[in-house]
Amino acid sequence: MLDMIIRGGQVVAPEGASDLDVGIQDGRIAVVAAPGTLGGEAGRMIDATGMIVLPGGESPSPNYGPGGLRLSPNRPKPPAGPLPLVVLPR
Repeated sequence: MLDMIIRGGQVVAPEGASDLDVGIQDGRIAVVAAPGTLGGEAGRMIDATGMIVLPGGESPSPNYGPGGLRLSPNRPKPPAGPLPLVVLPR
């Protein structure tokens, strides 16, 4: 059983974007799979339908708002360690 399943979001990766489910185990992405194929049991389920899922990226939330995503060239580097999984509205 996975710790968490994020279902139905549009996962954006270097290879492109598509609707996928993301399974999390021990604080890390364990599996990315076709929608509905990860089974029904997890410690936590998140419905990401209508959301964009950004695995392994820096959280853009401080600079995300009306008008879209704005990245500051003077932003500090993210801390060392696991990279976040960000879920944003489409």
